Amino acid sequence: MLGSKSDLWLNELGIYTLDDLRKAGAITTYIKLKQRHAKISLNLLYAMVAALEGRDWRDVAANDKGKLLMTLEAHQDFELLLYEEE
Repeated sequence: MLGSKSDLWLNELGIYTLDDLRKAGAITTYIKLKQRHAKISLNLLYAMVAALEGRDWRDVAANDKGKLLMTLEAHQDFELLLYEEE
């Protein structure tokens, strides 16, 4: 699906196909992978979105970076709120 190392990381989460990734969501998957592998860069997020949309990851990074970063931040803020409520 992506590079061999990225595929191994995705497989750790039970993601083997683009359909699996689509169901899990690129942002949620990136957050889970970042928790397991701190050195993962945003390029993986761009690559996952690109794979789902049939685009080059550099196009996603250049054109959708701001939107993706805001969505990522909102997701992380929401997870913090849920954690604080527990």
